[in-house]
Amino acid sequence: MPRCTPEEPFPPPAMSTKPSSPSAAGQRSSSGWLSIIGAGVLMLVYGVSPVDLVPDLLPVAGLLDDAALTMVALGYMIYRYRRMKG
Repeated sequence: MPRCTPEEPFPPPAMSTKPSSPSAAGQRSSSGWLSIIGAGVLMLVYGVSPVDLVPDLLPVAGLLDDAALTMVALGYMIYRYRRMKG
């Protein structure tokens, strides 16, 4: 199994010899942008939503779950953007 590095936190996908998607065939697809925009929208909706995993009325824990989910979403968005740009 390939090793992960700080620059590439997830191992690269298995390579195939036959193009299986438009981006593999040299054409751009919008699925990368859709996942980035979708993660951003979901992050914003969760941030302003009164329904949380941990209610914001709890002094520290309520804000920590929002901050943790925001960091996970930003990390995913950066990861997808870097993979999309190649």
